[in-house]
Amino acid sequence: QKRDRFKLMFTARPERGLDILLTKVWPEILSREPRAKLYISRYGDVATLPLYGELAQIAKQYGDSVVDLGQLGKQDLYTHYKQSRLFLYSSVFEEVSHISQVELGACGSVMIGPWKGACPETANGTHVLIRDDGSVGTEGDAVDPGFKQPTQAFIKAFVDETVDLMHNDQRWQKLSTAARQ
Repeated sequence: QKRDRFKLMFTARPERGLDILLTKVWPEILSREPRAKLYISRYGDVATLPLYGELAQIAKQYGDSVVDLGQLGKQDLYTHYKQSRLFLYSSVFEEVSHISQVELGACGSVMIGPWKGACPETANGTHVLIRDDGSVGTEGDAVDPGFKQPTQAFIKAFVDETVDLMHNDQRWQKLSTAARQ
């Protein structure tokens, strides 16, 4: 399948970073790369629908640069992962196990996310995980605590890494290949 360098994905419960992505990260990405498009798929959990609705109102301000895919089955989701360059996960949640990270990696998409919870262990060097101080976490670094607002350094690094990986084919290919192994 043809992969689109400007196709960026978010798939998670809305309280796991979609608000941060839409209000703090996405405007900065668009200011630096107006060709970027964010594709959002969601869960069908009725309890999350009000928050998805609130965030959909925020997403409208970005016009067609944000695409609501609705609820997707696994096959359709994997098709989108295989077409996307990056998976943006600006969450402050402390994941116990991040299955989406494994699934999208198997499809060759690279995640940019937090150095929190189980993400570092699950990623094992195959994705870009950002620490609260804005540095990229590496094996042996202490895991940052979750459940607090992201720092400006985290937001800046998240945007920088996203824009770099949309354009840096060699670096992206190395991460994508490692994630598929």
